[in-house]
Amino acid sequence: MKRFLTLLFTIFILNSCNTTSQAEDFYGTPITLPKGTFLKAVMQREVSTATNKVGDDIRMIASMPTFAADGIVIPEKSVYIGKIIEINQPIEGCNASLRVRIDKIIFPSGDEKTIDGMLWSSNDNLFGGELTQPAYYTKVPHFTFGWKGGCLAFQNSGIYQVGKPTIIKAGAELIIILEQDTDFYMYEL
Repeated sequence: MKRFLTLLFTIFILNSCNTTSQAEDFYGTPITLPKGTFLKAVMQREVSTATNKVGDDIRMIASMPTFAADGIVIPEKSVYIGKIIEINQPIEGCNASLRVRIDKIIFPSGDEKTIDGMLWSSNDNLFGGELTQPAYYTKVPHFTFGWKGGCLAFQNSGIYQVGKPTIIKAGAELIIILEQDTDFYMYEL
């Protein structure tokens, strides 16, 4: 009995001297993904400026795990949840546009993490908003010095087509960009 108590006491002392925290043992090594990190995701359902409104929820799925250092930070099949924060309807000369903020990740284990991210596009994170084609052209005579005759040039009339709605299709692979440094736990490979 004395040996058993000595062994139990030794195990207790060794475990209490362990330098790793319980959170690190359970979750893995902490790591920070810096502002500007790109995360790949796939849109779960179609989002359109014609049918959606500001404040509507969107859901995306991580199409592949996100790696950092020697481990996985965001596992595959994690769900990104966000909201449409801006919609500009189509007008003459410009297509509709929308902007989406991503504010939460739900991991496959059910754990949730708050993040500050945006759906990335090269147009200041605005999807759509392209210029439309001219509605029609006017014919203008064009005479060049040295030619006896001239030609007709088609010149922009200054009146443009009415824009079209912007649609992000279901299954579209998109990029989320982190707007702030975000702490995660890394799972060793």
